[in-house]
Amino acid sequence: MNVKKAAGTVTIWTSLSKIFGYIRESVIAYFFGASTVVDAFLVASLIPNTLVAILANGFPAAMTSLYKELYAKDKKMALRFVSLLSGLFIITAVLLIIILWFGAPLVVRALAPGFSHETSTVTIRLAVMLLPMLFLSLMGKFACSLLYANDIFALPTFATVLLPNIVLIGAIVLTAKFWGIKSMVLGLILGWMLALLIQFFRLYRIGLRVRVACFWRDLYIKRFGLLIVPVLLSSGITYVYLFIDRILASGLAEGSISSLNFAGKVSMLPENIFAFSLGAVILPALSALAARHSYEEMAVMTRKGFNTMLFLAAPCAAGLFVLAEPITRLLFFRGAFDETDLVMTASALMAFSLGVMANCINPIMIRTFFALQETRVPVITSIISLAVKLIVSLILIPSLGHTALALGDSAAVSVCTVVLLILLHRRLPSGLVNPKLFFSWGKIFLAVGMMTGMVYLVNIKLSLLLSGSGGTLIRLVIAIFTGAAGYAGLSLILKIKEFDLFLDFIHSHLKKKSID
Repeated sequence: MNVKKAAGTVTIWTSLSKIFGYIRESVIAYFFGASTVVDAFLVASLIPNTLVAILANGFPAAMTSLYKELYAKDKKMALRFVSLLSGLFIITAVLLIIILWFGAPLVVRALAPGFSHETSTVTIRLAVMLLPMLFLSLMGKFACSLLYANDIFALPTFATVLLPNIVLIGAIVLTAKFWGIKSMVLGLILGWMLALLIQFFRLYRIGLRVRVACFWRDLYIKRFGLLIVPVLLSSGITYVYLFIDRILASGLAEGSISSLNFAGKVSMLPENIFAFSLGAVILPALSALAARHSYEEMAVMTRKGFNTMLFLAAPCAAGLFVLAEPITRLLFFRGAFDETDLVMTASALMAFSLGVMANCINPIMIRTFFALQETRVPVITSIISLAVKLIVSLILIPSLGHTALALGDSAAVSVCTVVLLILLHRRLPSGLVNPKLFFSWGKIFLAVGMMTGMVYLVNIKLSLLLSGSGGTLIRLVIAIFTGAAGYAGLSLILKIKEFDLFLDFIHSHLKKKSID
């Protein structure tokens, strides 16, 4: 598998998805603002989203390594394994839906104890309506992971990260005036239904058949269970962050949950494009190397992934911090989204931006541990990060309000990344960190620091000259262009190796386009 080519394919589709994702958030802000009804929907959707995210983050790591191992021996055995696995996930999804159908009131009250009775009632109703999405999105994520394991990247990326956004936007625009917040429920369910159908049609052609009988007797299903338990614990602890945010923010100023959600979505742009794209294709490659005990090659691939993420994420983090206010104004400041919402969302975005680098680097190291089938390490680091999250949030909430929750997230993921780096360096025979790596990091941070100064000065100067939505757009375009050009020039001057690799990647894709 060509990792660079596959990562490029996923990056393109994911980038398109993020464009539609911000259109989606802008549409939500336009129709509903940072309001109580949006707070209710976000808490309601957190229930299925969190369960799916925990499972979806867990099973690719356990499934891919076993699937690759089986596929190398016998393709039919590998297909039988994933067919049984699909049956297991269907049963799991149905059981979760039944439990949540009856337990929704308890879960909602636990997640948002600060909600009024009226808001809690709306949240419970929305949570029940969203239950079908749990099954559809879980199976959609399962299909996506299996297609990735078969080195098929374009179709599942389109189906899971782009298509649901397009359908959701359409549903809100067409039905929000009649159905209100229920239009978002309709959009989510229809989007994931289409995503599931498209992917399972492709898997059927590969040879996948759903089997629900006697999966508990299969040796590889048992091995899968042993591998996935610590992974699920790690994912579960990670998503406790969201529960903490919702619980604590429900007792703060109105719109706190919505502001954190809008800011969080913006801050996740680098992670969703770069880290998701590379992470999606690097896990199968690392698993194949681990199966051959090629640990030196694993170290080289992880090191390159680490440096590439740092080179791409560091300037993004700096840009989000410096340009938080104009970015928020351009994306959301219209309709029901007012000046108060703008200030709350921009402050949260600045706090989230401090954790952008760690959020991009973290998945690379975690996937290396997964490929080594050492799934306990992410559990340990997740527990440490959770403690950091709680301590920082609780200390700062009295003075910073909802912004403290975003700072807690950034502090937690940063500590987690440092611990993972140390442990992975000790685990790999040749190590991960060396003097050349530190020298490379120094050049990247020097370039980012100088770029940040340029963007800050340009933004301040233009803010005095330009106003209105058109002025904000022009200010952002000029500031971003200045930052990108400055970073590129400094990378050439400082001879940052990752910039040369980036140029080679762009050139190869442009050359391919011209040939086509």
